[in-house]
Amino acid sequence: MNRLHQTQTQHPIRVRKQSWCKAFRVAAFFCSVLHDVTARCEPVSGEYHRPIQVQLVTFVDVHHFHVGSTFFVKVEDDWTGLGCFFRKDQILEGRVVASSLRRKKERPSQLALAFDKIPCLYDKVTIDLVLAAAFFDPAVNIPNAPFPVMRATMSTTGGVKNIQRSFVVQGLDLAAMGKGLERPPLEPGEVKGIKGVTLRMDAGPGRSSILESSTHDVWLDKEALLLLVPSSIAFLHPSSPNVEVNLSSETTPATEPGENHTTGIAKSNVPPSAPAIPEPPRDFLPCQPPACNADVLPAVPAHLSKALESIAIRPFGYAPRPQREIGELDNDDALAWLGSHQVIVAFNPHKLISRDPTRSNASALRRIHAIVVDTSARKVISTADWELADRQAYLWQLANDRVLVHVDSELRILGPDMQVEVRIPLDGPLAFVRTSPSSVLMAVGVIHEGHSPELHKKLREALDHDPDEEVRVRILDKNFETIAQATSSRGVMAPVLLDEGQVRLLAAPQARYRLEMIPWQGQPTTIARFSSGCLPSVSSFAPDLLFVATCSPQSRVHEYRVLRPNGAVVLHGRSDPQNLGQGVLGVRQNFAVKVLHAKHAIVDGSTFHGADLDSAEIRIYRSTDGANVNSIHTELPPPSRGAFALSADGSQLAILSDAKVTLFGASQVSTTSTLPESLPSPSAPPSSTRH
Repeated sequence: MNRLHQTQTQHPIRVRKQSWCKAFRVAAFFCSVLHDVTARCEPVSGEYHRPIQVQLVTFVDVHHFHVGSTFFVKVEDDWTGLGCFFRKDQILEGRVVASSLRRKKERPSQLALAFDKIPCLYDKVTIDLVLAAAFFDPAVNIPNAPFPVMRATMSTTGGVKNIQRSFVVQGLDLAAMGKGLERPPLEPGEVKGIKGVTLRMDAGPGRSSILESSTHDVWLDKEALLLLVPSSIAFLHPSSPNVEVNLSSETTPATEPGENHTTGIAKSNVPPSAPAIPEPPRDFLPCQPPACNADVLPAVPAHLSKALESIAIRPFGYAPRPQREIGELDNDDALAWLGSHQVIVAFNPHKLISRDPTRSNASALRRIHAIVVDTSARKVISTADWELADRQAYLWQLANDRVLVHVDSELRILGPDMQVEVRIPLDGPLAFVRTSPSSVLMAVGVIHEGHSPELHKKLREALDHDPDEEVRVRILDKNFETIAQATSSRGVMAPVLLDEGQVRLLAAPQARYRLEMIPWQGQPTTIARFSSGCLPSVSSFAPDLLFVATCSPQSRVHEYRVLRPNGAVVLHGRSDPQNLGQGVLGVRQNFAVKVLHAKHAIVDGSTFHGADLDSAEIRIYRSTDGANVNSIHTELPPPSRGAFALSADGSQLAILSDAKVTLFGASQVSTTSTLPESLPSPSAPPSSTRH
């Protein structure tokens, strides 16, 4: 399985005792405490030697947590011992049994944590655990979510002009975007990475462990690493001062996935004193014109394209809310083409939704209204309404003038006139949808509840958001049949699919990243290595390109690049503080990049209003060399990630802004159409279909 696992070592228990069992580990120690010293000593399983490594899912401190407060940790790896089993990513509940603030020159700050009667999986037994060590690395803040990796082969048949590709997917693995975290060796009672905090085992109420600080109030950050050991081992012989437990004798650093590493010591003729010459890191390939368009500048107003046609959509129920406060761009508005003369316009009309619990979709959060407009006949030919229980994207452009929509509890493939061609049922809330540029493969993630209702409620209250649930991933072929599937117990990073294979993002320490191509045939290769001060965003789009958004580790200036599958840069652009993200889409001939402009600089993560956006600029580039073939400027765009679409032949661009759908030519034009802004009233369209 191509999956990153932080190397787990067996942690021996060293016993210093004057008896003849001194040289033995845990088994010998068990024997030494028996009354009959002549009893036969038999070794026990090594499963007892390894502590339970858990990670805090919330912060814990003495200001907000009092005696009786509960907190939650997540198990980092499967653990078996003493007749108990814990699963990777299982949630365990801890308890605060003592909490006190620091008083100068009087007493230190103390926080006592207990893990009593923790239920084991698959059995009606519990186990008492003891906090034995703690570690936190503030420099490592990279999500460690897994993502699907397909193991597949591809065969090519047919002539030069008629190539047919068939995928044979052998399976679907889940690999992790590793943090590259190296946990140092930890001794019992040791704390590393948390300045001024010490740990005393068996010093708190009920033999709990006390975290203590004489310099500041005790605070444990989210994602701090805790090592737990069963109390039957931690307190096996508490009266003896000669008992020492070594929690981690040797720790092998976690390696970046995809690299070639050997586990043994290679023989070499190089003298030990000769320093190794590190291989220079390979960053993005340079952007060299004319094959690449570098440092995109604002378009000259005289060179902006003129609109061919504008279609007012307020009469169809479109109701923008520019004064609504939001924290990020939403997915309320969407556009797509259903042919050379058909555009589907979908939006949230912001109408009240019934909360009747007896309804089949009682958990709906928003309503979507969609219309299909025939741009040549200037009339509405179909309408539809549906409700959604999430705020994610719900419409995706597919090849061959089709679209994919999320409607209630299924995905639907729609053709011209919004006719349903395929239905794909979903057995849970939709987590994500990703397609390859040619729509040959599709990845679908569905969320399944992984906690009991009581635990889910507690986690929701502790985290202020819904906890990560189990995600089941399916890979569908061009006929929308499932060809591979896998299950993960936490949030999955959506896969990035190209026609040649799959691209995955790998993280390393010191804000370094690597893009790796996993082809359907052959060995994985590195596309690029680079640094980024923020978590990079990677997506694919037609004809067969990658969009990579990063930010400078020093200045935090946002950058974006369009790459070919071999790593060659087609476009390189930078964003100013008044830009609010980029969107990209493409067809065979061209691709378009949309940049939203704000009236003032908006800090990442801060809230803003839709009215803060004053314009959107869309640049259209040739896919072959990145040459700019058109520039379009629109006023009052919605705060949505999509809201623009290229026709399949690349000749037209549709944009939603200022409560209108405006059509532009994909190449420079100098004339303006005199077509009316509004279409006939939607009260009686020639043909109306409700899905």
